[in-house]
Amino acid sequence: MSGKTFDRVLLNQRERPLSSDINQAETQLDRTLRDYLDRASTGRTNNTNDASTTPVSGFIGDSLKVRPNSPIGTAILVAPGMGFQVNASDVPTAIGSITSVDDLARYKPLVLNTQQTITVPPNSSGNPRIDIIEVKYNRHTTDTSSRDVFNTGTGTFDPTSVQKTLAWAIEDSVTTNGAGALNLKSGTPAAVPLVPSTDTGYVKLAEILVGNGFVTLDADVIKDTRQQLFQYNVGDFAFQIQQSTVTLPTILSHVHSPPGFLVVGVGTSTAFARSTVYIMGGDLTSSFQPNATATIRPLVISPPPITALTSVITAAADIFTLTATETAAILGVNSSAPGTKVAVGQVAIRVQLAATPTPGTEVVYSVQVKARGG
Repeated sequence: MSGKTFDRVLLNQRERPLSSDINQAETQLDRTLRDYLDRASTGRTNNTNDASTTPVSGFIGDSLKVRPNSPIGTAILVAPGMGFQVNASDVPTAIGSITSVDDLARYKPLVLNTQQTITVPPNSSGNPRIDIIEVKYNRHTTDTSSRDVFNTGTGTFDPTSVQKTLAWAIEDSVTTNGAGALNLKSGTPAAVPLVPSTDTGYVKLAEILVGNGFVTLDADVIKDTRQQLFQYNVGDFAFQIQQSTVTLPTILSHVHSPPGFLVVGVGTSTAFARSTVYIMGGDLTSSFQPNATATIRPLVISPPPITALTSVITAAADIFTLTATETAAILGVNSSAPGTKVAVGQVAIRVQLAATPTPGTEVVYSVQVKARGG
């Protein structure tokens, strides 16, 4: 059997099918779906070359995003969901003794069916350390049952214990400093701790700054490092923000964004008000071009009457790594979501909006941001 994309196994009229026929029929459906998702998530090479890039390992929406426990303590949560890990060299044509259950697609499912809680090991070293959460696909057989299997020596069907499910569930293998499919790997404490290397065969989900003697882990010590998957690797975001001349922003609304992204506006209180919006989620440095384009449509709403400004403003939005200054601003009272904690070093799309045209006016900016991968 060829095992190529969209091939189908044929069971002819009055044919006695073999178990390998049925196995291969399911295998072909699985491969076709994965090959389609592989192509649908791959972006173009660059501005002038329309060829597709090589596929990347990544996650859909907020799948496998690492968050603080609730209530906050010494554990972290890994959200359920799915992603894919690229491995073109792992292409078995049988799983154990089961024939015609091949896995020829390079896109391997990363499937977490239930939220996982992982306790972070204590740190009494006197220095901080950085831990990582890493994941790899978990192809395995499970669900042992008894079935009558033909005995070629005796010519009879004998009750035999066999595996009935080919599974990918990551929650079946969770470890701390081990080799599980979902693994917490601790770094080495130091005055300036280094990020431990991601083990071969794994994809990194997050980095966690673990302080000396810590008793809680909040969002400000968890850096999301997942690669996000979008259709053709183009991320599309939109929102409205209202600027006034007092504390800004007064309103951030109509947010359209894939799950797994925080969208927060931060303003100033100068006479000519200005706002910056941060779109935060995953490792945007590896998935997107170094810039994004924001199309901004401003509307003056105060003082009346409501009037549109003369033109649509197209501004460059950049990929930005948050410093302590930005994370403090996002947390502060001039934030559209005061109290939002974000880790220093988190990557964001930064959209800097123009000042209001004249003192005493309030402006609504309608913004669409597109970030292209490749």
